[in-house]
Amino acid sequence: MRRTVRIRWISAFFLVGLLIVAALVAVLRPEDGKGLMARTLGGDDRTSSLLRIETDPANPFSVGRPDREEVDALLQTQVQLITSPSVLTVAASDREVSSLEFVKRSGDAVEAIRDHLEVRILEGSSLVEVASRGLPPDEGAIVVNAVVDAFLREDATWADARNRNSIMRLEAYREELETKVEALSQSLDDARRTSVAPDRPPVDRAIIEADLLDCLGQLRRVRLDRAALQAGPDGPGVAEGSSTEIEAFKRQEALLISERDRMASLLAESDEALAAESRRRPELEHHLELKRRVDDRIERLEYESRGSAPILIISRASP
Repeated sequence: MRRTVRIRWISAFFLVGLLIVAALVAVLRPEDGKGLMARTLGGDDRTSSLLRIETDPANPFSVGRPDREEVDALLQTQVQLITSPSVLTVAASDREVSSLEFVKRSGDAVEAIRDHLEVRILEGSSLVEVASRGLPPDEGAIVVNAVVDAFLREDATWADARNRNSIMRLEAYREELETKVEALSQSLDDARRTSVAPDRPPVDRAIIEADLLDCLGQLRRVRLDRAALQAGPDGPGVAEGSSTEIEAFKRQEALLISERDRMASLLAESDEALAAESRRRPELEHHLELKRRVDDRIERLEYESRGSAPILIISRASP
């Protein structure tokens, strides 16, 4: 019982001491004393603004709702951006902020603002609270609203610059892919066509195959005709006057054999080209898929540049 009473007396003396210190600070430094008194007495001198960070924008490129881990990572990034030097520098240049006594007395306005700023994510939501601390409510409202306005302006600038640079890089990459796709497509088209002579345009493999079949048919008929002529009507032997015709058949046969061998050689070359085509086709398909993805990414960035990821001010700070 006595121990409990002793603890209560100690707590009471400690509270009285804090009140005396707060009163002295309030006299010597009113702008800080007000906040200290409020905290000592259990009050809240915080004034805040509430932002909603859109984590699931309704746009044609959404592929499902992000999970909580992705949302938290995005929100944490926004917290870091709000307290970044670039945002606080813009806020410090605000006319009302720069006229505040604690800013004018500080050697570093950015650090002074950061010391009186608290930014946190409201658990389980997509809300970010930007609040003042250790400042009278009127000054806190000025600082918080200036920081929020600076963040929104800087965020728009970052998004535009980021998207513009990304689009430029992607467009350059797309041109490179288009050049590769065109070269591979031309190579594959050439593989399906074969030059039959230096001074003649290339033709499709199917035409060469048809010509070869026709040549083989003619060669077979010439050989049959020559064999029939050599046999003669009265059995084996060359009839009188048939020697010239037989020689003509032999010359025609030799020409057809030469043409057959030439077309067979062309088809062999075509086979090699087609084998190379089969090796190059996956490469072409890979580059086409890359180009499709680049096109989709450029379209998405252009859509986002038109303001598809809003940051909404739910409430502004007020004294």
